Amino acid sequence: INLQNIKRNEIYLKNIEQCEKILEENKIYIKDTETFYRFWSKVNIKDNKEECWNWIASTNDGYGQFGLTRRNILRTHRIAYMYTKGDIQDRLQVQHLCNNRLCCNPNHLELGTQSKNIRYMIKCNRQGTYGKNNGHSIYI
Repeated sequence: INLQNIKRNEIYLKNIEQCEKILEENKIYIKDTETFYRFWSKVNIKDNKEECWNWIASTNDGYGQFGLTRRNILRTHRIAYMYTKGDIQDRLQVQHLCNNRLCCNPNHLELGTQSKNIRYMIKCNRQGTYGKNNGHSIYI
């Protein structure tokens, strides 16, 4: 018996119920319900809306990624935002208020500009270190 598969199946069944709530609460029109359910089945949705809902499938650079089609792969927080809050206007980014790249909880996501996102990153001390302070540079 594979306990990991059992846990995933339990999460999947719980997520079906949560998907229904998301559809009902947000009153959004979903053209492709199969993709909608496939997406949310890969998110560990918590009963508490304050907790992070982590993506539990494929990742890239620490962010969840999901294929809407074979050639259309998007970051999962952007999909979660679109499914629950609507379209993302040009030149805006979906920002994690929780600083968790895997989080898909719509309560933790908001739209903002790149400069706002960078300012928030610096405020939260999430920026990388560069130059002589990064631990890999050779300075004499």
